[in-house]
Amino acid sequence: MRVLFFVEGFTDIRFVVGLSEICDLTLAVPARAYRESGLDERLRASGARVTVRPIEGSRLVFQARSFAYLWRVAPSFDVILAQEMLRGALNATLVGALRGVPVVTYMGISPIEYFRCRRERGQIGPAAAALGEAAIRTLMTISGRLASTALVMGPYLASVAAPFSRRVAIGRYYGVDVDLFRPATAAEKTALRNRLDLPRDAFLIVLASRISHEKDPETVLQAAACARARGLDVVLLNLGGGYQEFLALAAASGVPDAARWVLARPACHPMKDLADYYRTADALVQGSLEEGLSRVRTWMAGRMEAGVAVDLDDNPSSLVQGTAGIGTPGGSAQ
Repeated sequence: MRVLFFVEGFTDIRFVVGLSEICDLTLAVPARAYRESGLDERLRASGARVTVRPIEGSRLVFQARSFAYLWRVAPSFDVILAQEMLRGALNATLVGALRGVPVVTYMGISPIEYFRCRRERGQIGPAAAALGEAAIRTLMTISGRLASTALVMGPYLASVAAPFSRRVAIGRYYGVDVDLFRPATAAEKTALRNRLDLPRDAFLIVLASRISHEKDPETVLQAAACARARGLDVVLLNLGGGYQEFLALAAASGVPDAARWVLARPACHPMKDLADYYRTADALVQGSLEEGLSRVRTWMAGRMEAGVAVDLDDNPSSLVQGTAGIGTPGGSAQ
């Protein structure tokens, strides 16, 4: 099957590699995001058989050029898989309807709630918030009506897509390689910390997350500071594309002695290096104002140590409570 995966922003190497194993895959992606995210290097290193079509230009230029590209190549594919249900999916579904090619959208976030986080953080005013939300609803309505199917990552997102899409199906692509993501013995933890240059005796918390408007690193920092104030020798490690922003946030947050116990490094390859950081951690944590946290549950299902998820909105009942992990309300550092 010939599949065109049309991406409007960043995407995940795991998804791309997985798709390449089950179809003849072409990836159309914004050139800047493709380079800046490191997906270009990861894809080359993976050896996956993927034809890549980077599209240059700013958002508006990308919108125009990608429409022209889709119009030209759509008939040569059996199906177009469009990322999310927004501006990229608008082009894909319009072209698909006009050229007679089925389009499937794939939703990994709740776009309206995601956008509302900008208002919650004071990044936009009430007028921009109202106009932005109206635009999102319009894009989702068009994409939902024109697409053959809206694939979503779980039950919560199914309920988000249902009012806009004529057909909704759940399709999960995340999983755990239990040969990599497996519990570490005490000796293995020590060896891993030595190799990764991490404190040997500290209580290590790993936050593998980018910095974005829908995330909640502030609560994670405050929670770690609370634990330190109670006598636990916590070291908090952020792994993410915005790791320098995380260090700046820690310095500006007012938590005591942040430079001594807050660490940050670039994002690791999720199919290779990330497992070692998780295996040597004492706890995993994610903080989010709105975005679903299904990956936290997936990693914990892979028998990691423990997990804490701040503000669960994607089927939170599936998070195992107690020894495997806990969920807390957003902003609840205590």
